[in-house]
Amino acid sequence: MKKLLIIYLSLVCVLNTYAQNVGIGTNAPAYKLDVNGRARLRFAAGQTAGLWLDGNTLPTRSFIGSFDDNIVGIYGAVSGWTFSMNVENGNVGIGTSAPSTDLDVNGLIRLRGSTPIKGAVLTSSDANGNATWERPVAFRAIGGLDGVPYVITNGVWTKVFYNQILAYNLGFAFQPNNSQMVVTEKGIYHFSSQLQIDEYASTFHSRIRMNRGGSISTISGNLGGFITDVGGYLLYFSALQSKIDVDVALEVGDIIWVEAVAYLDTSTSGNTTGINSSSASTFFTGHLVARL
Repeated sequence: MKKLLIIYLSLVCVLNTYAQNVGIGTNAPAYKLDVNGRARLRFAAGQTAGLWLDGNTLPTRSFIGSFDDNIVGIYGAVSGWTFSMNVENGNVGIGTSAPSTDLDVNGLIRLRGSTPIKGAVLTSSDANGNATWERPVAFRAIGGLDGVPYVITNGVWTKVFYNQILAYNLGFAFQPNNSQMVVTEKGIYHFSSQLQIDEYASTFHSRIRMNRGGSISTISGNLGGFITDVGGYLLYFSALQSKIDVDVALEVGDIIWVEAVAYLDTSTSGNTTGINSSSASTFFTGHLVARL
């Protein structure tokens, strides 16, 4: 009885001295209960170990503690066990109390970092698995300049200018005024080009060109028409098309564009011809396949 009285008087003294803050392992408690060291919560009477946290106006809003012998987590009064960890294997679950992999998400996820936009791709940025949202790079230039056939001269390689109103230009890599793409992301790109002329020609040829640091080269080319000799006469064709599909690895700053040449039947069509202005017949597209 004397021991109980001493303990009671000691507690009263502590409460009065420290403004009703109680310290365990400290003589300067800063909170209602201030424990200097580890505390232990146990299973008892069929209840798992943990702490209930009250809301501002509603009681018992959330619980932090054990789900069972193997799962510890956070319980919401409405949502249930929305965050859990298996203490045996370290699996973490969101929206599930039984995570089956390192991270098991039962529901939608949202990653806000690196300013994502619709269509962005989550991409590994290094060998350590760090990842960021990368914006898409893709364009489609269609039809002739200002909606009319683009004129090229017989036998002269000419840069093709497309309609300056693009179908799309994600990443703004394509420059409509210059009718060319300037590479902003190092990687592998796919390009597709189709051109058509309506005059009579023996040959219609196109190519995709690249300027890398002042050195100009041809990425790919295609022969759309050809000379046919029948009984000593050359046959000329109208509505010739030239198509290109190619993949290429590019560096930041590379400049890409399309050129065309036609060898005409000048006796019927003159010394110039127009590249068809229809968006279905004339287009240039490109998109980033993979970053390097």
